[in-house]
Amino acid sequence: MTAIAEGTRGHVELTANTSIIAVGGNDALDEASSRDRMEAACAAITSPPSDLRGRGIVVPGGGEKYFVCAWVCIRMLRDLGCELPIELWHLGAGEMSAEMRALMEPLGVRVIDAFRVRQERPIRRLHGWELKAYAIVNSAFEEVIFLDADVVPVADPAFLFESAPYCQHGAIFWPDIDRFPPDDPIWGLTGIAYRNIPQTESGQMVIHKTRCWRPLSLALWMNEHSDFWYRYIYGDKDTFTLSWLKLGVEYATPGQGIEKSGPMNVHYDFSGQRLFQHRNYAKWTIYGENGRVPGFVHEEACLKHLAELRERWRGRPPHLYSHDQADAQTRQVAEHLCGHQWEFWRNGHVDRVMTFRIDGRVDEGATSDETTWTLRRNPNDTILLFHGDYGISGLMAADDQRNWRGRWRMGRESARLVKLATRPG
Repeated sequence: MTAIAEGTRGHVELTANTSIIAVGGNDALDEASSRDRMEAACAAITSPPSDLRGRGIVVPGGGEKYFVCAWVCIRMLRDLGCELPIELWHLGAGEMSAEMRALMEPLGVRVIDAFRVRQERPIRRLHGWELKAYAIVNSAFEEVIFLDADVVPVADPAFLFESAPYCQHGAIFWPDIDRFPPDDPIWGLTGIAYRNIPQTESGQMVIHKTRCWRPLSLALWMNEHSDFWYRYIYGDKDTFTLSWLKLGVEYATPGQGIEKSGPMNVHYDFSGQRLFQHRNYAKWTIYGENGRVPGFVHEEACLKHLAELRERWRGRPPHLYSHDQADAQTRQVAEHLCGHQWEFWRNGHVDRVMTFRIDGRVDEGATSDETTWTLRRNPNDTILLFHGDYGISGLMAADDQRNWRGRWRMGRESARLVKLATRPG
């Protein structure tokens, strides 16, 4: 089953035996073509897959930073009595070891590698934000509660499937605090008439995929073209409601708006009860202390689950390089890294100068995202990993010139280190 049928100049074409949108070629959108290309995608959406079954929860949570958060989220769901099956999605084997999988599976969790799914169900771009729509579309469930890994529920959210607004509309989205102004470019780029409504906080969503297949497919198409749409909206978060608006499909939104409470967003159900706590700026860590958040519900239980994970996850990546324990080849790489000044480039632009200490700490150019570093040996190369306050923030591999290239922030940003000069002794 395909989500989009063969198109014309809109570059939309069939991909057999998949249930996702497939867009032909790697050609990017631009301001001149975005509206027509979106219209072509809308016109080409076909029927949903016939093999979707049941209800479940979808969580993206690969890599050390988000696995820790997903662990807390899932343990809390089970503590609260939630018996729904859970799918935990990640991007490639590097984000999910056998030990991590073994920790999750006894909790009624199916761990899914999106990169393996991509081999049969292609998508043009697939990084951190794009994974959200991709996982929802390709999950086995017909009805999905989606939760970001850093969301902590206050109560079992399964009751949302029986709520009157969901039964009426088949989708629930929670509001953010901002609104698109009337002159925002997004209205013209999409061809949607201006609406004075809140933007979306997409850390939690409820979607009946069969009933909402058309707008869900369009949301995936927007994320597939993230190199264009993310210039005008913040990541994936408004791709969902914009797609619903574009196709004239109604959705439900709780009447009580978002509450910004320190480093977290608080969301409420339709009766005005607190339901989700989204720790956007206070992600859980198993390295160091987790700052207390005033008013956070179930904080002690969450900290207990973190302590358990520290004890059980024996193979978690070291966050600090140890020169004494490294082999001879790794020591050479470390000494070269620490013996020079480096220019840190992000998304094609110079960000700052960085230097590194042999004890595994970032010296000049350190930020809360990059406080320590370590090296990991693979069969064919050595990986440089950066850790910050909330786990791994980026990773790089050396190129032929002994500079470093890689990805930052869930793969959303390209990054590289370019050698400047020998570091003064």
